Amino acid sequence: MAEKTFKCALLTGEAVVLSVDAESVIFPAPDGLVGVLPERAPLASVLGKGPVVIRASDKTYHYSISGGVAHMRGQTLTLLADECRPVE
Repeated sequence: MAEKTFKCALLTGEAVVLSVDAESVIFPAPDGLVGVLPERAPLASVLGKGPVVIRASDKTYHYSISGGVAHMRGQTLTLLADECRPVE
């Protein structure tokens, strides 16, 4: 049976912004939005400018980022953003 969550870490050069077990994540790439679900194939991407939506079982987190890199390996997604701020 497939996993229902995966580890997601949103980082900047200064801090760990968020680290949760996520059900889904949407992040901006230079040519559009990328969606990530559990059991996804490995991924490496440059981050664009725009919204990040991280859906955990109990809460949905919204951020605005600009630049950086994304890396999915196994059941862990790491988003290392140049700039990141929460969106209310």
